[in-house]
Order: sequence, then structure tokens, then C-alpha cells
Amino acid sequence: MFHRASRFKGIILVVLALALAACGGTVDPETIQGAWVLETAVVDGEPYELPFEYAGSDGVLTSARFDEDGVLWFEGPCNDGRGDYEFDGRVLVLTDVMHSAVYCVYPGGTIDEEGNTESPLMDAEEVILASIWAGAIDVTFSGTDPEIMEWTQNGTVLTFHREPGD
Repeated sequence: MFHRASRFKGIILVVLALALAACGGTVDPETIQGAWVLETAVVDGEPYELPFEYAGSDGVLTSARFDEDGVLWFEGPCNDGRGDYEFDGRVLVLTDVMHSAVYCVYPGGTIDEEGNTESPLMDAEEVILASIWAGAIDVTFSGTDPEIMEWTQNGTVLTFHREPGD
């Protein structure tokens, strides 16, 4: 009987820990380390259609790698960059962010007779970079490892999944 009660208490503790993590509780700051791939974006409560059909051969539109030295490396649909990061287990602060400044129209973009351009890749990148440049980002994790990370900042929610094997 004691063994069954002990196991039941253990299960309750695990469930409570997962519930706290899912509700935005503080996690170990090292949880953010590793490679992450952008999965979805929501802007002002509306799903933002990311142009995954133009993602590279690996199907990744945007990725981020947080290293153990406090450096974020990111690759977007058109531009790459880096910045320093601090993560306290709940809030992510990026500083000294720099990135390349290439304007890519294709694939998927158009140029009309007047030279006006439309680029779904640049539009998506602007949504992503706006979150990076805007200041402190609230971060929550979910999943068993945890394998899902959400950035919430100024009405934008970016959801990333952990790169397999990382």
C-alpha cells in the first residue's frame, strides 16, 4: 500500500510540474539552449500565414540556435543574424542584435511594371524581426522535454519546436 501511495504522489508532482511549465512558470534558463525551428505565428490574435512553401530544402523557414555562451544565432527566409541573449527562465532579452540586410523578392514574390515589389518571404521576416527588436520577450515552454517554445511580445506569438536531435 505504501508503494502505491508513494507512486501516486510522484505522479501528482510530475503533473503539477508540467502544469506549471505550461502556464508560464519559470524554467531552468538552460532550457532555451539548442536549436529551434519556427512553426507558427499569430499577430494581434490572428494566425499569420507563414510562406512555408518557399522554405529551403530542409523545410525550415526560420531557425534559431541559443548557445551556452549567451549568443543567439538565427536564420530567416532572407537574412541571417546574431545577438546576445539573457534568459531568466521566463523573460528573454536580446541585445546587440545584428543581421544581414538582403531584400529577397523570389521565390513567391512579384515585381510590377513600376518596380513595386511584393515578397511573402520579406513580409514574414518583418514579423519575426519585429519581435526580436521590440525588447523583452515572454517565453513559455511545453511538452515533455520541453519541445515547444512560445515567444509572446507586443501582440505577436511565435511558436517554435525544438530541432530533432537537439
